[in-house]
Amino acid sequence: MPRKKEVVSGTFVKYDAVVLGSGPAGEGAAMKLAKSGKRVAIIDMREQLGGNCTHVGTIPSKALRQTVSSIIRYQRDPMFQKVGDWKQFTMKQVLRNAHKVIQQQVDTHSRFYDRNRIDIFHGRAYIQDANTVLVFTSEGVKETIMFK
Repeated sequence: MPRKKEVVSGTFVKYDAVVLGSGPAGEGAAMKLAKSGKRVAIIDMREQLGGNCTHVGTIPSKALRQTVSSIIRYQRDPMFQKVGDWKQFTMKQVLRNAHKVIQQQVDTHSRFYDRNRIDIFHGRAYIQDANTVLVFTSEGVKETIMFK
């Protein structure tokens, strides 16, 4: 469960750093800062962490590739050919497996942020000035985050 964020009159208290995006680069930066004792917030447009890598790029394509490869290997294996009827897999089953892998990735990375005490904001970020970021959530809420 994510930590509760401190709010002071509609503005979130100051952070040492704010990271935009929770993909591999953003996560790496946030973790390095947090492990060096900095107070860090991360902002991601999606409701789930991980960035494009987790949701539309590397992870989904590798999960699909691995599933299809396993099906092909199963169908070519002489041991299973002797059993008789081949098991048929639908595209829906293959995609369901990929979504399961994606959710496991999201859960794992969410635990990393929690363990390192990094606050998470979901929404579209706009840099207002050198020390302020505005976050507009999908519900239309505007949050102001101040940082050093």
